Amino acid sequence: MPIPRVYSVPVNIGIKYFLDRDGVQTKRMAGVAGQGHFDLAREIVGGAGTDLYHQMFALRYARVGESDTEIHVEAPHNLTKYQRTFLTDRANDTGKDLIVNNLAFVESKDARAKAEALVSRLLSL
Repeated sequence: MPIPRVYSVPVNIGIKYFLDRDGVQTKRMAGVAGQGHFDLAREIVGGAGTDLYHQMFALRYARVGESDTEIHVEAPHNLTKYQRTFLTDRANDTGKDLIVNNLAFVESKDARAKAEALVSRLLSL
């Protein structure tokens, strides 16, 4: 049996949103059931599952999560100049560190989906 990986992700990420190619922050954010950033992705690309993130990235969206001290960004593509400008300005305005494509943050969305699938399988036993 393989040893599970341990993810080091800031536990206090309270704000999650997408940033479109023009550097515009999505209006809906994580937190309210049915109105979060994942629900917005479902509306934009349709369907369900972690594939939504890949489809959003294909549309050149960036995934953003903010903690009290850091701004984490997942962008498998190069950020557009508008996205870079928004993120740099946000970091400067808030005094937060800007961290792009941190492996733990990138993998956090997949780890959550795998954990939910495992819980579902265990509950069905």
